[in-house]
Amino acid sequence: IKVYYIKDLEQTKDVTYTVKYYKDNVEVTDDEVVVAKKIWVNAENKITVDEIDKSNNKYVGYKYSHTDPASIPSSVESGSVIKVYYIKEIFATK
Repeated sequence: IKVYYIKDLEQTKDVTYTVKYYKDNVEVTDDEVVVAKKIWVNAENKITVDEIDKSNNKYVGYKYSHTDPASIPSSVESGSVIKVYYIKEIFATK
């Protein structure tokens, strides 16, 4: 007797990651983004990372500094947190 199985793609689970933004090392909780996707129940608990806003015009008077992790991977484990840091823009005056 041979029994064959196929993937039941309707059986899914949620995977998520969170993007947190910081201005001068203070978290901007209102801007936190939780990205959630459904994947097949037996797939790895990894999620593809969408493009993250690192623009210098996100916060007036602030510029992009760095992220943690330093290099944003193309995918992360479910539950991961990516931190994006901004620092005050220093303007020269005459």
